[in-house]
Amino acid sequence: MIGENERTVVVATTATAFEAETIAAALRERGIEARVIGVAGSMLWGVPVGTDAGVKVVVLESDLDRAKRELEAIRSEASAIEWDEKDMGDGEEAEKLLQYTRAKRWMWTLVIVLAPAGLFVISAGVMRGDPIVKTIGGVLLVTALVLAFRGVWEGQPPRGGSGGG
Repeated sequence: MIGENERTVVVATTATAFEAETIAAALRERGIEARVIGVAGSMLWGVPVGTDAGVKVVVLESDLDRAKRELEAIRSEASAIEWDEKDMGDGEEAEKLLQYTRAKRWMWTLVIVLAPAGLFVISAGVMRGDPIVKTIGGVLLVTALVLAFRGVWEGQPPRGGSGGG
């Protein structure tokens, strides 16, 4: 944070990290340095734990009054939105994004399963002196690596339109 020797103070406490990150992002968008603390040990399987339950949004002490004003403005703007009147689209884009997310999840699951399996099969082939088993292990490992590289370097999720892919 700017002003490293300046104290930070809590401007908001939320039940989830998502809420805290959303508030911090909104404050940063308005020019106020905000950070989230208390995320690592505050949740266990989505349930708040500990005596100090809650995730905190902190700002520099000198920004506290301005942060409170901006937070109140953010809350009033959010409550003024008429969600029933907003055009949320036909859902096709959301469905594509959901399918993309599921496919990515399956791909990473395969990587996590295939990489150790490939290493195990290679080591079994080395111990037995069996070139066929070593080859099978190598194929599993290379498949995992190809999937991982594809996942890392792949572009953004598909957008609407008639582009092929």
